[in-house]
This record gives sequence, C-alpha cells and structure tokens, in this order.
Amino acid sequence: MACYVINQNDPDARQRAVCAPRLEDYYECLHHKKEYARTLAIQDALRKAEAAHPRENAPKLGQIRSLGLLGKEEDTKAILGTS
Repeated sequence: MACYVINQNDPDARQRAVCAPRLEDYYECLHHKKEYARTLAIQDALRKAEAAHPRENAPKLGQIRSLGLLGKEEDTKAILGTS
C-alpha cells in the first residue's frame, strides 16, 4: 500500500522497488508500448509466413471483380467461366 500517494508513510518502499511492478503496469496502461511491440512482432511473423508459403489458388486481378452481393452474379460467372 506504500505505492499510493495517500499511503506514502513507508520511505523504504521505494528503495526496495516494491512499487516498480505497479508503476510499470501503470505506464503500460497509459502508453501501450508492450502491446504495440507485441502487435508488430505478430504482424512481422504473419508477413514472413505468408511470404514463405504463398497461396497456390490466389485469385488474379481480373477474377476479383465483385463479391456477388449486389447483383453481379452474371459478371462473376462470366469472368470465372462457371455456369
């Protein structure tokens, strides 16, 4: 309890690093630096995995025309060559 401003009666608490974990948690909550670093590491690993194993059946640019949600089923079928 010596880490809080109200309860700073124990002067040895700061010297013993009792408050260090709470202070670190407080700064992480404010700035999210560890979360940001973790997110960058995950994104980097995902990019490396995608580059190492490219999709075999990836659609070409001509095939990506519509999702078929707005009445474009005929166009999609014509491009893909399906009936």
